[in-house]
Amino acid sequence: PVAADVADLVGRCTRSGNSIEQVREEIAAGKHAGVLVAARNGPRAPTLYRGISAMDQETEDLIVGADVGTEIDLAGLSSFTEEATHAEFFGSGGAGTSLLIVVRDARGLPVKAISNSPGENEWLLTGHVKVTRVISRIVEDEDGVEITHVKVEATWLPN
Repeated sequence: PVAADVADLVGRCTRSGNSIEQVREEIAAGKHAGVLVAARNGPRAPTLYRGISAMDQETEDLIVGADVGTEIDLAGLSSFTEEATHAEFFGSGGAGTSLLIVVRDARGLPVKAISNSPGENEWLLTGHVKVTRVISRIVEDEDGVEITHVKVEATWLPN
C-alpha cells in the first residue's frame, strides 16, 4: 500500500505540475501518509545537500547560530539534491545569509520525476538533521550589513 501511495502521488504531481511546496501542504493536511513512511524508510541516499537562504529573521538566527549540536527540523518534508552546486544556488537566492547542509547516510524518497528543476536528482527527507561539524563559516560585510555563509555536515535523524 505504501508503494501505491507513492506511485499515485508521483504520477499525479507529474501530470498536474504541482510543486514540492504544494505537496508539502497536502502532507501537512494529512494526505499522503505513505509518502512520509516511504521517505523515512526509503532507500539509502548518496551524499545529499540542501541550501537554505535567510528569508526571515527566524531562519537568519538559525543560520548565524548553526553549530555542532544544532538540530534543524525538516518541516515535515524537505527537498535535498545530489548536486552541491544546485543546493548552493538555492542557498544564495535570498538576502545573502545562507546555509549549506551536507548529509550522508540518510534514507529518503527519490523524486526526480516530480522535481521542479528538470534533471535534478532530488530527494525528500523527513525528520530532522543534527549538525556534527561546521565545515566553514564566512562572515562578510556588505555596505555595513553582516552576511554569513555557513556550510555544515549533519546527521539525519528520522524522527
